Amino acid sequence: MRQGLPQGAVLSCLLFNIMIDDVEAAIQKVPRVSCLFFADDVVLWATGSNIRPLEITLNSSLLNLATWANTNKMEASVEKTVSQLFTLSTKQHLFHLEYKGLPLLERFFFVQILWDQS
Repeated sequence: MRQGLPQGAVLSCLLFNIMIDDVEAAIQKVPRVSCLFFADDVVLWATGSNIRPLEITLNSSLLNLATWANTNKMEASVEKTVSQLFTLSTKQHLFHLEYKGLPLLERFFFVQILWDQS
């Protein structure tokens, strides 16, 4: 049995939005995590002055997202998933976010803007 919505169908967008209606609440169960949705893309972020607690916070939120996805029989496209650390600090920071082995990429495009760690 195949699950999903036909691409381009009139009701697909509405049904998808109904399906993911509670994902924001799952992500934001962790305090200080914000999220933004555009179509089927999700951006998570947290701000603070200490990087280690931010890493723990975002990993907890990603774990909640993975739990939500499993419960709702949805799956994130790990190949299209990236993470990025933005900091005013000039020194290198070890920062590891994990969602099924999510790598920290140094460059990626989001809405046709190149985000570069340098």
